[in-house]
This record gives sequence, C-alpha cells and structure tokens, in this order.
Amino acid sequence: MNLSKLIELIQISFLPDKQKTQLIDHLEKRGADEGFVDVFNQYLADALETKRECYSTIMEQLKHLIKVIEDDMNGKQKELNYGVSQKLSEVDVTNFTAKNKIWDEYYEKLDTIQGDYSKKLKDSFSKLYLNLSQSGQ
Repeated sequence: MNLSKLIELIQISFLPDKQKTQLIDHLEKRGADEGFVDVFNQYLADALETKRECYSTIMEQLKHLIKVIEDDMNGKQKELNYGVSQKLSEVDVTNFTAKNKIWDEYYEKLDTIQGDYSKKLKDSFSKLYLNLSQSGQ
C-alpha cells in the first residue's frame, strides 16, 4: 500500500485528530516502519477499547431507560386492571350493556397507555441518539 493511500485511511479513521496528526507526521518523516506499525496498532487498540466501553455504557443506559418506562407502563396497567375488576364487580352479571361500556373504556385506556409507552421509548431513544451524535461517539 502506498503512503498516500495509508494517509487517506488514517484521515478517515475514528482515531482522535491528535493521533492522526502524529501518525501522518511519522509516515511523512520515516515511512511505514516498524515504529509506525507499533504505534498505529496501539492507537487502534486503545480507540477500540474506548469504543467498547462507550458501547457498554450506552447499552446500560438503554436498559435503564427501558426498565423505567416499562415499570411505569406496568404500574399503569396494573391500576387499570384493578379498576376494571372493581367496576365489573359492581355491575350485575346480566347487564351486558354496562359490561361492554366498561370493557370499551378499558381498551381505550389500555391503547392510551401503550401509545404513551411507545412515545416514551421513541423520545428516549431519540434523545440518546442525539446526545451520542453531538458527542461524536
């Protein structure tokens, strides 16, 4: 591989700018000698470790966000289920009109809870993605 192609690859790499400059300076002064290869490999290993740590942190944040949102949704569903049980217990067993109304209200509220859940997930993921984009990760 010629030096210009190697320089181009370094320039588009995910390495920090300071390391890119150091590698390019080394290439221009001494070429792709063993010292360059050692430093380049170390920079890549360090950068990959940083990316791995960042990925792990992001995954933990996502797990936490999902748990908080799911716990909230599950709590609301539990309250809703309890409420519908209470309402149904107060209605005569043969009053199908009242029961249907209770179930219609239940499913309407359940749809709202599930819609809120989806919106919260989407908003949380969007904010996390935006934060990652701005931080350059």
